[in-house]
Amino acid sequence: MHNEINKLRMKYGNSSQPVKKDAIRFLYLKYFKEYRTALMDSLTSAIALNAIIGDSIDYDKLTPQVKEAFEIANPNIDISALTERSGDEIAGFINNTKGKYFEILVRDGLNNGETFGDIALREGQSAVIAESASQPGWDLQILNNDGSIDTALQLKATSSLGYIKEALEKYPDIDILSTSEVFNSENIPDDIFNSRISNQDITEQTSAPFDNLLDSDLTDFLENVLPFLPFVVISISEGRKYFIQKKAFDAVFRDFTNRSIKTGTAMAAGSLVFAITDSGLVSIPTAIFVRLSFDRVSNLTKITNNIISKTSELKNIQPRYSF
Repeated sequence: MHNEINKLRMKYGNSSQPVKKDAIRFLYLKYFKEYRTALMDSLTSAIALNAIIGDSIDYDKLTPQVKEAFEIANPNIDISALTERSGDEIAGFINNTKGKYFEILVRDGLNNGETFGDIALREGQSAVIAESASQPGWDLQILNNDGSIDTALQLKATSSLGYIKEALEKYPDIDILSTSEVFNSENIPDDIFNSRISNQDITEQTSAPFDNLLDSDLTDFLENVLPFLPFVVISISEGRKYFIQKKAFDAVFRDFTNRSIKTGTAMAAGSLVFAITDSGLVSIPTAIFVRLSFDRVSNLTKITNNIISKTSELKNIQPRYSF
């Protein structure tokens, strides 16, 4: 028995056989190709997910005042349904919202003790806006403590003095409070007051939550195509291996299905995280992490099974060399 062990020791312990560099290179290239494939699938899934979540409302920029303005100005429209509307429709909804948003800013400012032009509340007074977007004449009323109307105002969010004058001609008995750009013009009538609120600012604040929905035709086209990018890339990658006879059809179909399932699951995980967090900064890395994790777990499983198999072989030969 000792002689057999010594023979094994002499054979492998003092082996002068050269290291098989080609075998090591083969293992390295195999690992690199598998990692490159997983990385490519991860990146394409991230691009696809970004296209999917790109057309979304930025609720972080949707302030309570903008939300209230939208609901009053567009009473029959669910704000979450804007993602299904065309760019022109969305622009119309935003324009309606802007005017009401200006009214809400002035209302809240007056009720908090602010002054707009020469307009301020006296003790016991409160400011209210019209509940209907189509209210004729006035947009904001100042009410006395007993509920009687002290003052009615028209509020106009615009940079056009001509538009202001038309409104004043239509309702000459109702003074106008406008955005500040109007006062860059000359010959301003005395019954127009400067709110000192910029029309540009309220336009940006109103549209900010919906900017992602206002894409160009090219962007819309890309966002409709990119969600399928990972599966197109996988099809080309695996199909090429079949046409150059590197893989049999069964192997190509198996690998295509395997990669597609992993990538689709990663995209689904990213979409779920986005639905919970409403943040692409979290959901896109999640998709990449999940896709890479699939191959890492698969490799660890193979290594574990291999160790178990080799351990079992060692246990089987142990009795032959036991003393």
